Amino acid sequence: CSLLLLYVLFSVDTKQALIGVCNASVCIIQLLTLFHLLGRELTESELDRVANYLRCKKVYLLNRNISEADNNVCKKSETDSSACLSDKELVIDILSRIPANEDYKYLQVMISRIIAENLKRNGIYQEDLIACGMAQKKVIDLFESSSNNEKILAFNNSDLLRIIHNFRVGYDLIFTGV
Repeated sequence: CSLLLLYVLFSVDTKQALIGVCNASVCIIQLLTLFHLLGRELTESELDRVANYLRCKKVYLLNRNISEADNNVCKKSETDSSACLSDKELVIDILSRIPANEDYKYLQVMISRIIAENLKRNGIYQEDLIACGMAQKKVIDLFESSSNNEKILAFNNSDLLRIIHNFRVGYDLIFTGV
């Protein structure tokens, strides 16, 4: 981006300069979008809300063979940046972001495994998801608990919307099973 801006500043040709400004603008927008989409460390309060909404223990979402007392994945914060989001919106927000680190990716995978279990309980199986066009490897990995969590991709917004549309279910059923 910065090289593009330098080119624009020192360009003699006005038409080329305008094209350069447009390209630089697109580049800046893409960078800002990427920063917005990156996952971030969640506060204890946010993790509590997610675990309560998904009806699981917080340690299930984070456990990599460490006790809950020793778990320091998330930093406590006096201000909860997601306070304006409902619990459902918070879970959607977590799944919609690009994981910034392995812990965030792990959290996304564990939420996705909960979704897979809830779908199975409601008669929607991996074959059904694959038949509606979802990525076969991702679906199989999430439905099989023996798969290594480190190499699994989590469900994303497109996957959730596809499930909702094809099976006529809501977010509450997907996230909580009821």
